[in-house]
Amino acid sequence: MSSAEEVVRGRRAEDVEAARRVGATAVHFDYLDCIYRKGKNGEWLYSDVFLPPHEDDGDVARQIADSINARLRPEDRVIVQLALGSHVDHVLVRQAAELTGRSLIYDADIPYHFNFPTELAPKTAGMKETVHPVSDAGLAAWQDGILAYASQMSMLFESPDVMREKIRNYRDEGGGLRLWTPK
Repeated sequence: MSSAEEVVRGRRAEDVEAARRVGATAVHFDYLDCIYRKGKNGEWLYSDVFLPPHEDDGDVARQIADSINARLRPEDRVIVQLALGSHVDHVLVRQAAELTGRSLIYDADIPYHFNFPTELAPKTAGMKETVHPVSDAGLAAWQDGILAYASQMSMLFESPDVMREKIRNYRDEGGGLRLWTPK
């Protein structure tokens, strides 16, 4: 792909396809990934995705929270990643979800959980864990959904077969899909 705009368009198409594969619908907002955001002085804010939020991103979490709240119905449930690995965009989205004032459900960021397993305990401290069984058909859909992210596969997993094995092991070792709620 030759431009950032094309990359974003491609990533969003992957989101739509991944969601379709697991029976969901993707919803996109107009916020740029960290690698495309510039600061007040016109310089790129991030040279790495594993950095704390830049001070020029100070109101992004609140803006995202407002965007989320504008689309939620009273009965909607919000599931947000724990921000394992501290990818700056995951951190900002977690902050945004927490600013919505809604009851939240947290999930482990896959595949970051595989790379930063020691962060799970501190980021779920004081939370109640529930496990939701995942059938073999559900597992296959989950794995197929991940495969929709072709542009990111080689950065996230050694191969599609390794991805399938890691997701299967995560399901089997944890008894299903693990989610956390504040007590």
